[in-house]
Amino acid sequence: ADDFKREYVVPRMMEFFSDFEYKPTHSLQPATIREIKLFNYGDSIYTDELIQGRYRGCSFIMGNVKCTQTNRGSDGQYHVSTVFNGRLIIIGTSVIRNGEVTIKPKEFLPSFLKRGQKLEYNHSICDKYEIRGSDYIELPKYLLDHIENFGTIFKKYKFYYKIVNDRIYLAINHIGKLYDVGNCKNNSIEEIDEIIKKDSVYFTNLISLILDANKMEV
Repeated sequence: ADDFKREYVVPRMMEFFSDFEYKPTHSLQPATIREIKLFNYGDSIYTDELIQGRYRGCSFIMGNVKCTQTNRGSDGQYHVSTVFNGRLIIIGTSVIRNGEVTIKPKEFLPSFLKRGQKLEYNHSICDKYEIRGSDYIELPKYLLDHIENFGTIFKKYKFYYKIVNDRIYLAINHIGKLYDVGNCKNNSIEEIDEIIKKDSVYFTNLISLILDANKMEV
C-alpha cells in the first residue's frame, strides 16, 4: 500500500500541495502528543503516515494517531479500548503572541487534561466547547464561528484545538486514517481520486479558514 501511495496518491496530492513530503514510515512523536495534552491519549500511542510541507506560506505536519487504554476488568482479564482514533495536524503560524488556549468539546476528560483557567466568551460556542487558557486571550469571532460550524456540520467527528504562540494544534477524532484508500488495487481509479480530492480539499480549506480567521499576511 505504501508503494501504491508513493506512485499514485502522492502525484495527485501535488495538485493541492506544491511543497510537501509524504513519509509513510515516519510518525509524529508520542512525546509531543503527551506534552500538548490536547486529548485523552490513554497508555499506548501509535502514529504513522507523516505528511509535512508548506501551504499558503505556513508550515504544517499531519499524521494518523491511534491511542488505546488497557484496563483490568472485574473478570480479571485485561481489555483494550480505543480512546482516540483520528488525525493530528500542527500548523505553524502566529495567532497569539504569548500564552496558550485550548478549545475542546464538553465531555469527560481526565483532570490532567484540564490545564489553565476556564475562559468565557460571548459566543454560543461556549454551550458545546470548554475553553481554557493561561489568561484571557481575545479570539477572533470568525475563528470561533468556524470551530462551532465544523462541529455542527461534521457531527460524527470531534475537534480539539490548541493555540500556543506560533503553533496551532488541531486533533480530529473518529475521522479515520488520512488518505485511506483501503484495498487500493481493488478500488476503481475514480473512487481513489475522489478520496484524495476529498481529503486534500478538506485540509486546505481548514488551513485557509484558520489563516483567514486571523487575517494572517501570508
